[in-house]
Amino acid sequence: MNRVYLNNQDSYTYTIFNKGNLTLIQLPSHLKSLGLNTFYNLHKTGIQVLFNPDAHIESIGVKAFNACKGVTALALPAVNSISTYAIYNLTNLKTFTLGAESKLTSIPGYMLSGCNLLTSFEVPASVTVIETRAFSNNKGLTELTFAPGNKLVQIGDFAFAGTAIASFVMPETVEYAGSAVFQNTTAVKSVTLSKKLVSVLGGQYSMFYMANGLEQIIVPDDCVNFKAVDGVLYDANQT
Repeated sequence: MNRVYLNNQDSYTYTIFNKGNLTLIQLPSHLKSLGLNTFYNLHKTGIQVLFNPDAHIESIGVKAFNACKGVTALALPAVNSISTYAIYNLTNLKTFTLGAESKLTSIPGYMLSGCNLLTSFEVPASVTVIETRAFSNNKGLTELTFAPGNKLVQIGDFAFAGTAIASFVMPETVEYAGSAVFQNTTAVKSVTLSKKLVSVLGGQYSMFYMANGLEQIIVPDDCVNFKAVDGVLYDANQT
């Protein structure tokens, strides 16, 4: 058997899909959740995990797709919640999308970390927090965009560390940025701050700590807390 069509459950966890010679897994429209390690270590080259586009998943659990080295494309339907490490270390993943009706409020830690062939991602409008190391060590990621009407407020520590993002425009809704957001991101040359940003000191380090290729920090004219003078970043009191 090399194909599995699932239609009698609305939740799956600790499955054995990594056994045998599966090439296709088709999930049902009434699917509500994927639990811990559901598809962990799917290593069959070219294996497809297909979701019904009409599905609306409540939650995807920790490590649900962790280390699925055989998966090259993943198109999730609408999702409400994704856990830490859910899509971690998919080293051959080239495309990843979320359903338009997704209601995610956070991009969890390590969600797409280590997916080195993934070059772009659009953050859904519903997301308010990008958590610690959400995209870290995604060495192929060059473009991160935000859906129209985005509500992002917080960017976590090391969120884009080790990526290949060259230019980053912070959504104007962002108020907080963590430590070393661009650590070891040697490709980053330009960062545009949000007009609402409160601090660039996210705890132990500045958000720009070890952003060794950074050449320019752009501050909007209507930024409340920061200004740039002759290429130097100051707080509003120019200190």
